Amino acid sequence: MAKEPKKMRSVRLEPHIEQKLSLVAEKLGLNVNAYLVARIGEAVNRDYQVYEIAERQQQAMMAMFEARLDEADKQNLEDQ
Repeated sequence: MAKEPKKMRSVRLEPHIEQKLSLVAEKLGLNVNAYLVARIGEAVNRDYQVYEIAERQQQAMMAMFEARLDEADKQNLEDQ
């Protein structure tokens, strides 16, 4: 299976944030790109999990609602 090429993104940072970023990355023994990729990955995965949980909850609620509608329809037919 062929590996997809990585996608480019760029960011513009305020000078004081860039200075802090450079210092933190250096202290961790990373270059700025490696630090950003790692931190972005962590944030995206965390936020994506929240999205997946909300999506599953919505699907479960819809399934429950549809089941109740089906039950009400069956009861209505039996009552007629």
